[in-house]
Amino acid sequence: MHISALRSAISDFQLFKTRRFRQQLLASPDAIDLQALRQHIDRLEAKLVEAEDLQRVANAARRNFAPQIKSFDGKARLDISVMSPSAPWLTVTPAQVTSPAMISREEAQYYTYIGAFYQGLGRAVELGPWLGASTQHIVRSLARNPNFQGQKLYVVDDFVWRSEWMNPYMSEEEKLPNHVCFRHLFDKHTSDIRELLTVQQARLTIYDGNENVDPFLWGGDPIELLYVDCGRTITANEAWYETLHRAFLPGRTLLMMQDWRLHRERPRRAYNQTNIFSEGKGSELELLHEVSNGGLATFLFHG
Repeated sequence: MHISALRSAISDFQLFKTRRFRQQLLASPDAIDLQALRQHIDRLEAKLVEAEDLQRVANAARRNFAPQIKSFDGKARLDISVMSPSAPWLTVTPAQVTSPAMISREEAQYYTYIGAFYQGLGRAVELGPWLGASTQHIVRSLARNPNFQGQKLYVVDDFVWRSEWMNPYMSEEEKLPNHVCFRHLFDKHTSDIRELLTVQQARLTIYDGNENVDPFLWGGDPIELLYVDCGRTITANEAWYETLHRAFLPGRTLLMMQDWRLHRERPRRAYNQTNIFSEGKGSELELLHEVSNGGLATFLFHG
């Protein structure tokens, strides 16, 4: 089924639920099988996710564009790679990280791979590192690049604990009460790379217990690599974009969005708005890389 047809079918079902459905429910409530209707809509939405995935793969194969970005040794160039079984990062072996993590192996491979393409034209910044599993892969990769010599990874988080979804990843001795500061846990799990980090506690937008954390401000230095793992909503993503986009380098800045592919989750979650955010930027952002296993996608900033 074509994507537009799938979208039309889903819209028809949504309309049915909101208008005709109410009329039929009032007229004959026992005749409506709500569970069957919901299951049918879920199957259609799953087919839509699959069709959109295939369309992104096809679009990537048709594009002739490739950024003029090479690895520090000149041996590799960044090419478009979207859910490819031969993606260049799949041959990379990431370091063993023992700290609690919410990233897939392929995402760790990607972070290990991408640091070789840092040219030293701007800063490397990570938003939302949690306990630093991604931070370790990122900074170890950058540290092997001579262009990163004398530099540090700028790390920003509000460091406010959300026990409902954070505690399940933790050992009993490291579980924390809701809304306390967890900076000490981040420092503990990143102690061996501390000299390569500049860490700031700041909030990008007001959210779930961070009202008393200072807002994030950027001094204006250009940004070459931006690793984003700080929210799935339009509000959260617009907040970092508005704060930082003036520091992006057209044709050079890479925006790595850890949660981007989570708009594919079914059942649909209203807060998974990452694709709506990126599509809303139009030609400013171009999809460059997308993993097959995980949520990570990378966009090239055109400005």
